[in-house]
Amino acid sequence: TYLMVVENGDTNYSNTQLFKTGKNTLRTLSGNWNDTNWTKGVPDTIDNVIIPTNQELIIPNGVNAKANTIYLRDGLGDNKAELKIQGSLEYNNAVIEADFNGYTNNLDGWNLFSLPINPLNISQDTIGQVYFNTGNNDDLYYWQEDYTDTSNLGRWVNYKSIPGGSGDFFKTQRGYLVSYNQNKKLEFEGRINDSASYTLLDNASLSLPNSERGWHLCANPYPFTLSIDNFNRTNVSNPSLLDPQTLKYTTLDVTVPTNYKIPPYSGFFVQVANQTNNLSITKEGNGSKATINPSNFIEVKLISDLGVDKTKVLFIQGTSYGFDV
Repeated sequence: TYLMVVENGDTNYSNTQLFKTGKNTLRTLSGNWNDTNWTKGVPDTIDNVIIPTNQELIIPNGVNAKANTIYLRDGLGDNKAELKIQGSLEYNNAVIEADFNGYTNNLDGWNLFSLPINPLNISQDTIGQVYFNTGNNDDLYYWQEDYTDTSNLGRWVNYKSIPGGSGDFFKTQRGYLVSYNQNKKLEFEGRINDSASYTLLDNASLSLPNSERGWHLCANPYPFTLSIDNFNRTNVSNPSLLDPQTLKYTTLDVTVPTNYKIPPYSGFFVQVANQTNNLSITKEGNGSKATINPSNFIEVKLISDLGVDKTKVLFIQGTSYGFDV
């Protein structure tokens, strides 16, 4: 409550006025927007929402959530805070954190990442210099599949030396390779990526020799983990994820759907099989072409003194040329 005094000539007028101020309300457990797992109650239009690491918040269908600023936290060694908007969300701003371990040598510290905010109405310089905050010993690249010269089949395009005519460096569908000299916390401010779907590839390039080419670095722009049901693929391989510590790639396996997951804002590589291809992701899982009955395969195991090799042979009706799993 505030006391207001107004002078008008020789007369003073006073009155009290009640102002309502917003609060910071913190999630205490994973759950739904209208549950009781808030430190200061369900948020309203003037309140700031804080979702800690290792938690998922769902705005269910039919719920119109309101807030001032949404904070999605991250921390080294933790899982990113997740937000899934099935209903609607009215808000002024979002602050999304991303934490990276600094590299210790040339063989670790490389991360495949994406842009957590919608780049519309944000300058490319702001995204690169402020949000990605790359110093002299830090790196930020995207992969250009359709580049060829005498010694390169594709190339990494460096943010610090973008070739002329390359267009916008930062795009929602594009994945990036980032590395930082020291532990780094980034903060991205803007609008949450919340479209019903994103087309990541549509007749993407397949350069020659095509047995070695066709690799594209894509992204999960959503603030939640993608599962197998969020993917639709035509002549596109399963995603491959990079381990920042070992620099080894792991290809997701459709015969193990529970492990077919891509965390928020993660980049991943896929390979196209021919020039007619498409890769899209949807906010609501609608059943992926990649979903198969796990019983429809046999596993072949080769054992020798040097170790064990395994491969899976899949049987799918209605297959087409290229990648069906």
